[in-house]
Amino acid sequence: MLTTIGAFSILKKPSDRDAGTLTVRARVRADPEALARHLPETGGIADGVGTDYPFGMLAPRAAVARALAGLAEGIGDRDFKDAVGARRGPARAAVFGAV
Repeated sequence: MLTTIGAFSILKKPSDRDAGTLTVRARVRADPEALARHLPETGGIADGVGTDYPFGMLAPRAAVARALAGLAEGIGDRDFKDAVGARRGPARAAVFGAV
């Protein structure tokens, strides 16, 4: 998922099923740090989780849904790359633009 605050992979691992959580993964630590401001229910960010996404966190499914809904409600930008550039800098906007 690409957002103006970062890029995330959000999935339900087998361990999430019984816990009622979702796993949020990212390639850049700043991304889950930004999402955590919208998702205070997270248990914190784990480094080096052993995948191609080195940063991860768990959060209750309903909390992730609320955080993503809040991000959607806050969309007011006309151009995604410009919004990313304003929030995260031109280098990050270029990376997102290439995607």
